[in-house]
This record gives sequence, structure tokens and C-alpha cells, in this order.
Amino acid sequence: MLYSDFYISPLGKITLLSDDKALLALCFSSNRYYDDFIPQNTLCNFNSEIINKVKFWLDLYFAHKNPSINDLPLNPNGTVFQKTVWNELKKIPYGKISTYGNISKNIQTILNKKFLSPQAVGQAISKNPISIIIPCHRVLNAKFQLTGYAGGLELKKKILDFEGILYKN
Repeated sequence: MLYSDFYISPLGKITLLSDDKALLALCFSSNRYYDDFIPQNTLCNFNSEIINKVKFWLDLYFAHKNPSINDLPLNPNGTVFQKTVWNELKKIPYGKISTYGNISKNIQTILNKKFLSPQAVGQAISKNPISIIIPCHRVLNAKFQLTGYAGGLELKKKILDFEGILYKN
């Protein structure tokens, strides 16, 4: 069974999707993959234990309390490569940033590859179904400029500003 609910944040309305075991998606309606992440056959506004945990986590996050990602059961749907990239994103601390190139080098080492393009990493990052918690917004280009965000660059700016992260326009 799939469950969905909404969370009204300072940055806008967020849709949450879970099953009985884990959070599957957390996304803003502006996300270009919203319809892929949030299927229509869900029980809306259902009092799910997982969704309630996520709402509490979001309350802490939006109160600048820096809650731990490890406290949440997460199960984003993706390829092995995408999940490897998303696991690397989880290592970026609150208020800090990384670059597509740095993440590419880290994944290269994890997968024992000679080369992995930052563009491939960027594509995997763009398909992250659990934004904010899996912090894809904390990834910038090599010049620390804003580039792509599935929810739109304006939303990415708002999230980075909320976390106090400096970037170049």
C-alpha cells in the first residue's frame, strides 16, 4: 500500500510518499519528475507512521535543528548507480556544499572506475526522489555556481539561502 500526504513548509507545499516500511519520495510540485515520483493510486492524508516521522524531521529541519538523516527509513526507487550517487549525497553536511566533479571522483573510487563524468552524476542527482533529506540541492558546479535542479533554480536558491549556503549566481 502506498500513502501520501502534504507538508506545508516555508518553501512551499511538499508531497510525501511512503509505503509501510520507508519514505519513497519527498518532492515539491515544481519538480519536473513529480508525476514519476508520486503515483495517482495512493491513500491521501493517511496517518502513516513513516510520514509522521518525516513530518517531524521536516519540523526540525525548518527550525534549523539539523536532524539526522539516519533517523529516517528511506527507500528511493532508482538504479544501482543512482542509489550509489544518492548515498554519496547523504554525506554532505547541513550548510555545506560539494561539486558534481567531487562527487564524480568519489563514486569513481567506490565503483573502481577509471573515469566517471560529472554529467552522469548530474543526471543521477536530478532523479533523486527524496529532495531535502537526500540533499541534492547542496551540489554546485566546479565554480560553485547554481546549475540544474529538478525543482527549478529558484527553489534551489531558496533552499540554499535557508541553509545559509553561499554560492555564485
